[in-house]
Amino acid sequence: SINVTADASLLPKTETLPVIGDVAVTSFAAGIAASGSGSAVGGSSSVNVFFIDTHASIDDNAKVTAGQNVKVEATDKLTVMSAAGGLAVSGGGSGVGIGLDVGVIDRSTTAWIGSGSEVKATGGNLTINADSEDDITSIAATFGVGGSGVAVAASIAVQVTLTETRAYTEDGPGSKLTAGGDIDVTAGGDFDALMIGGSIGVGTSAGIGVASAVLVHIDTVEARIGDDSIVTSDGTNGVEVSAKSTEDIIALTAAGGAASSAGIAVAPTINVMEETTKASVGRGAVVNANNGIAAGTPDLL
Repeated sequence: SINVTADASLLPKTETLPVIGDVAVTSFAAGIAASGSGSAVGGSSSVNVFFIDTHASIDDNAKVTAGQNVKVEATDKLTVMSAAGGLAVSGGGSGVGIGLDVGVIDRSTTAWIGSGSEVKATGGNLTINADSEDDITSIAATFGVGGSGVAVAASIAVQVTLTETRAYTEDGPGSKLTAGGDIDVTAGGDFDALMIGGSIGVGTSAGIGVASAVLVHIDTVEARIGDDSIVTSDGTNGVEVSAKSTEDIIALTAAGGAASSAGIAVAPTINVMEETTKASVGRGAVVNANNGIAAGTPDLL
């Protein structure tokens, strides 16, 4: 067998804390301020920026032959747990607490066979597969107390994710894929996100609480047999071209403001999603599933 594989993982570090036990955290920031008679300002920010590229490929015009299986596979697992908090307490003035948690993720996971290549798995299966798994937790929380003035608490959690997961043969001069078994071109993407923003402001004259959770997710999951490719399978299941994408998102915000004269609370939750999931056979491609349901007709899921 011939395997061309790329695997990447980014996981939070686990620390053992007294009483609490094991805690897995990517980043954590906290700010605390206290004043007996003046104003107190406590704030923190946690910012994470990740650029991740995971690619497995057989390049243009290559000739690859295996007596059993051929696999070209790229996998990527990303887990982020980040938090930021602020606490400000003033006995005689204003109290201001600010927490900001920001994450930017640009991830590409691809597996492909280049144009003009000839790849044969004479006695086994031929697989082109790309899989990605993203699990993001973002928390921002603040508490502000003003003994004789204004109390302001603001928490903002923002995550921007730009991701692609693709398995394909390139367009152009046709690649030739031949297998004595099945041929699978598959791509899968799984995205889980938990966004939490919370704030409480308590003051004598005015209490202001602002909390916001913002998620932007732009994602492409694609499986494709490219233009002019020639694909021939003698396996019992034939040819499968499939793309699957799942998203599980929870976004929560809560804000409170309390004072003798004015209490203000604002807690917007904003989700922006652009999801593209495609499985296709390109123009001019020839697909033969000799032992499948019908020769020349692939399974598209």
